[in-house]
Amino acid sequence: MRLLLGGLPDTIDSKNIKVNYYVTAKAAFAYSTRSSRNCPIRVARFPFNSMMLSGDNVARSIDSRRHHAQFLDYHITIDDDTLSVGSLLPLTLWVAPTIPGVRLLSLCVFLVERRSVCGQEEEAYAAHVLSRVDPAKQAVPGHVLTESWRGTIEYRLPDDKCMVPSMNVSGLFNVRHSLKVSMALVFPEITSGRTQRSISFETDIEIRDKQIGLLEKRGAFNLPEYEATSQPSTPPPMYEHPPAYSIY
Repeated sequence: MRLLLGGLPDTIDSKNIKVNYYVTAKAAFAYSTRSSRNCPIRVARFPFNSMMLSGDNVARSIDSRRHHAQFLDYHITIDDDTLSVGSLLPLTLWVAPTIPGVRLLSLCVFLVERRSVCGQEEEAYAAHVLSRVDPAKQAVPGHVLTESWRGTIEYRLPDDKCMVPSMNVSGLFNVRHSLKVSMALVFPEITSGRTQRSISFETDIEIRDKQIGLLEKRGAFNLPEYEATSQPSTPPPMYEHPPAYSIY
């Protein structure tokens, strides 16, 4: 069932922000008999207000670009800049030592959620440490780096019991997310033998409702492809813009 709900916010259930919806069905029968029933529903926004519809040939990714640090160069890429609650986050890391004896000890990924309510100065936040999907097979090299290394590690985002989607409801509240990647390094030093340092990269990221993520994975938001044929050129089929919300 789909309805046009205007500027209503999404369903959200957090410590300081709660938005719930219910549908009431009323039936009237003969002899003035009436019946009604309430049913809770969840409202989720389709992504058309924050991004344009795109085909499969358009990539939206997070790219740190190549960074030159004092001890090593690194490059972080994530396939998509928009993820859904409970989904997987594949992170690709490339590192190359710039001095001898550098060792990459650990790679930690944090997802920070910040929630603010209009009229309140205090901002609530929560930090989630993302766990690897397969710790045995997906790990950073623990040995001394003698050459560049590249690998992809999948992390799992928290479910809807711990995290809510990103949203900005003007005049009411704002929920935003950022992703932080921290690398711990060990390298030799003349005075103290070995020294440990950390390098961090942080970027904004958008988190969507779990059901919206499933629809996007199935290609529900991609434009239909226009195929060129030998027949006289015809315009692509008309695409009807879906409603801004879905109820399920």
